[in-house]
This record gives sequence, structure tokens and C-alpha cells, in this order.
Amino acid sequence: GRCCKPVPEDPITGYITRGRGVTVHRADCPVVAHLGEEDRARLVAVRWAGTGQEDDNYAVDIQITAGDRKGLLRDITAVFSNEDVDVTGVKTHTDRRRQSAGMRFSVQISSIEQLERLQEKLLQVPDVMEVRRAV
Repeated sequence: GRCCKPVPEDPITGYITRGRGVTVHRADCPVVAHLGEEDRARLVAVRWAGTGQEDDNYAVDIQITAGDRKGLLRDITAVFSNEDVDVTGVKTHTDRRRQSAGMRFSVQISSIEQLERLQEKLLQVPDVMEVRRAV
């Protein structure tokens, strides 16, 4: 699902759509959590299958909360570059009263391990307070 962007090894569930087959969502997807009783009957069990492709990439959104400072965006994007992660989109917002910055990055990752390593490295950037997958 575009709403939660599951990647291999995420716990997942399937939803039988009207006319488009089955969409796969993360098990903790807020869209799935808010389905009505009638729509919940359309959930099906699914599992990851090996793709056999070493170069598969998956779209993931990462939300970062940090203390705002000069050079913050540069330091964060350096982590993406050093980890060989392609950034496909970014949205930032600064709250001057709280001196904080919220950033949402859309990135391409190859595995859940790469995502976990990336999150650990981002947390090591000075002033970064929180790094999580966005939904």
C-alpha cells in the first residue's frame, strides 16, 4: 500500500480491493486499523516470498525530529549519501518557537537491515531526537 510502504520482513496483511486485486499493507498500518467491520472481512493473510532480485529497492518514508540548527539538513543528507541511500523526496518544517525541525524523507532502501542501520546512523547526528518510519 502507498499509505504504509511495506518492505520485506515487515509483518504484513492483504486487503482484497474492488477491481485491483490484493494490496499489501504493514500490519500496523493506520489505514488498516481504521477499517470498518465490513471492510475488515476483506483482509487476507499474506506472506513475503523471495523475489530472487538482489537489487530490489523499496520506497520508505522516514520522519526525523531534531533541534534546529545551521547545517542540520547537510549533516542528515550526508548520512543518506554515506549509506548509499537514494533520497527521492524531502519535506521540512521549522518551529522557531520550539527551535525544532521536522523532516520527512522519502528514500529507496534494499532491505529492512539497511533501514535499521540508517535509522541508527541518523540518531547519531547531533541534535536529532527521533527517527521513525512515517505512515
